[in-house]
Amino acid sequence: MAKKIIWGEETCPGCKLAKNYLADEIRSGEFEFISVDSDEGQKIDEMFDFKEIPQCLVRKDGGGYEKCDLEHEIEESLKRKGRK
Repeated sequence: MAKKIIWGEETCPGCKLAKNYLADEIRSGEFEFISVDSDEGQKIDEMFDFKEIPQCLVRKDGGGYEKCDLEHEIEESLKRKGRK
């Protein structure tokens, strides 16, 4: 099963906010936080050359990544929790 990723830095305010909004999804394993400084984070950076963080990605089952919409994922999470 493909896994969604929040790609960012531990000290980034926007990354912390995204992690807080998606805390339930991170605990359940639906999402995972990948630091830009990790080996996988560096690989992602080389593939996409993002200019800002946080970013949302999907790690595909067959390998590779594709970008997803972090704002949409947060909105859907809030709807499921009855907070939007």
